[in-house]
Amino acid sequence: MPLTIIKGPPNSGRTEQVRREYMDLLPQRPVMVVPSVDDIFDWEKRLARSNGALLGGRIMHFKDLITEVLDLASSGHSRVATPLERRHLVDLAFSQAWPEMRERVGRQPGLRDSMLQLIDEFRQSLIDPDNLEGAILEISSSYLDKIAAVYRFFVEALESRRLTDAPAQAMKSARVSLDDWQGRPIFLVGFDDLTKQQLELISRLSEQTEVTVAITHEVGNPAMAVTENLLGRLEALGAVIRETTSRPDQPDEHNLLLYQVERDFMRQEVKGSLEPGDSVTVMHSSGQRGEAEAVAARIASLVDSGIDPGQIAIAVDNPKERGARFRDLLSDYEVPVTLETETGAADTAVGRAVLVLLQASSPSGTAADFIRYLRGPSSQEAELVDRLEHRVLRGSVETAREAASIFNGIGGSMPPGWVELTAGETTRPPLTEAVASAADQLARNILAQDPGTFQETQQSLKSRSPRHRGGLRRA
Repeated sequence: MPLTIIKGPPNSGRTEQVRREYMDLLPQRPVMVVPSVDDIFDWEKRLARSNGALLGGRIMHFKDLITEVLDLASSGHSRVATPLERRHLVDLAFSQAWPEMRERVGRQPGLRDSMLQLIDEFRQSLIDPDNLEGAILEISSSYLDKIAAVYRFFVEALESRRLTDAPAQAMKSARVSLDDWQGRPIFLVGFDDLTKQQLELISRLSEQTEVTVAITHEVGNPAMAVTENLLGRLEALGAVIRETTSRPDQPDEHNLLLYQVERDFMRQEVKGSLEPGDSVTVMHSSGQRGEAEAVAARIASLVDSGIDPGQIAIAVDNPKERGARFRDLLSDYEVPVTLETETGAADTAVGRAVLVLLQASSPSGTAADFIRYLRGPSSQEAELVDRLEHRVLRGSVETAREAASIFNGIGGSMPPGWVELTAGETTRPPLTEAVASAADQLARNILAQDPGTFQETQQSLKSRSPRHRGGLRRA
């Protein structure tokens, strides 16, 4: 079966070509694989636009494709480890395979995430612990030996607990039988790059059925150079460019000014100057607050003119750092807004407390970790914590469990999650349940200290007029 490529720039008919082919193949239960949830929704709307509903095909993430491959191969599933469980297992791996790094990882938690990322990259490149150890055998590097040992311990810890994770599932999907995929077309749309794992699975699937990869690409266009690597890797697997679409000189269905901006983006030489139009407006502001105020005022006027807030989006270069300013100003203008950004656990009070709890309750937890957890939103009496710290320092107490025993002896109550996470293997609840329960109690403790803000927010939402209800999809 062929592995083929449809490539072309935006507004060149490439997407419509994929849509037509997918619809024509609907009786064969085609699968479309896309990068994000937004892409799934967009393609569902695009495919169902003319008929209102479709039966037969599926649109999914790559991880869902892997799950379906394993399901059809009747390959049993282990439970997928949560991010917290993965962090816990890599902590154990450091403790057992690289004990010299244990204390440093406690002080620099970013090392834990870096190791997890490195382990995932090994597996995405189809490098298992045996391959890695064999590759470094002749280098004679104690540093690389330690990394390989942590990698092996992590993988074996997953397996011993009957757990899996996304990279492990992907590696497994590259080995199972794909006979059930014969004659079921697969489309991959919207990817800028693919891992070696993903390419391996695509290559194997193309032996059973027709696989079409649609990529955004235009020869000589610097804005699309990112897909050059993917194109080369696909061709190295034997993929053939089946169709190359090109954009028309005059678009029929697109705004001309936006079309010209996209066409000339990042090019050194452009075809003449662009005529001004309402579709692109430049606002000059002084400082970041002035910029946010100008955008907020503009959006408020759009909402007042009848535009649905859910159809308005703000794109900022760093939502995590700058998104909150836009959110707060829009709220001042009584425009409902939802800030969509990835927030790390360490960036919230509850998240930081949970991470300290996990560190303190681990076998390597120190007395200082336990005291740090008590001083967070665990609702402990400050005087009792001071007495505990005094005794810990005077008695040279080292472990968190020793500190907890002393705290209990002086009348302190165990903080949220401590009893559950330090219980024996037979009585300990699942890690996810224990952490979720602790996080819930910690959040309640924080709200109990200042309930006014939450209540005021609830009242504000109830009192808003109907035209202000809804929300921005992203900021």
